Amino acid sequence: FKPRLNVYGSAGHLLCFVVRVEGEAVGYAFIWLTQDMHNSEPIAMEDTIYMRPDHRNGIGRRFTKHILAELKARGCVRAHVTIATDLRVAKMCERVGFKRSAIAMTYFLQEA
Repeated sequence: FKPRLNVYGSAGHLLCFVVRVEGEAVGYAFIWLTQDMHNSEPIAMEDTIYMRPDHRNGIGRRFTKHILAELKARGCVRAHVTIATDLRVAKMCERVGFKRSAIAMTYFLQEA
């Protein structure tokens, strides 16, 4: 993980959240604060959200609600996430109020 802190971090546009249980980090999230390209509204875009498998028992929902409250306090009007690795996360997101809004697709122009 090598975020371009010279571009985003120094300006306060990259937020890092960590959830701890008894002092031990069990999850984290990196969220970009930006503006909607069409109307300049302040929005948040998830870069990475991770919760250790042995702590996926409700902590993620509380963690998500905490992040959303912080984004709202910062003036964001929307938060966008991409569910890519565990589709069960989509159900949790819907339970906290996310709405399905698109289908993300990727076309690889070069083989890795």
